Amino acid sequence: MSSKDEDIVGEQYEDSIMETPERKRIRKLNKKGLELYEKTKDAWVKKLPKTWTRVETFFSQLAESDSTLTLEQLKIMESDIVKLHTSYQSIFDDYIGFLLRTNSVESVEEMKLQTKIIKAHESAVEINLRQIDQYKKSRLEASTVRSQVSRLSRKSGSDISQSSSLLQKNTC
Repeated sequence: MSSKDEDIVGEQYEDSIMETPERKRIRKLNKKGLELYEKTKDAWVKKLPKTWTRVETFFSQLAESDSTLTLEQLKIMESDIVKLHTSYQSIFDDYIGFLLRTNSVESVEEMKLQTKIIKAHESAVEINLRQIDQYKKSRLEASTVRSQVSRLSRKSGSDISQSSSLLQKNTC
């Protein structure tokens, strides 16, 4: 995701936070409401990092074995990162929905914090997907060069065998 795209994503979340009808009046949670909010928030806050950690695992694998991964492995890794990121994004969107519905001072502050976090995560995903694209391109280029070299060596091998056949015919 480009810097411009990240700004758009951030603006969309900020717009959704600020433009909803519920934003007209911020609720003040009573003690029981605050306890329920904290309990629910804690569940979401545990779920988001778990999912993000799975995404980061692929980032680590990419960094550790970038030169040894085949084109097919890179394609699989890219697909897995996109799937996990989509899952993470879905969980994030649900969490933001919860915070919007809660519409309290605490939830507004949490939305601001989570929006900063998601922007950083979006950037990390974009950087790693770009890196995978570069690796895929280099694997394709290397594969093309190998194919050309192989074709040339087969051609030169057949030229040599044709030349030796002609020599044998001429000497007979």
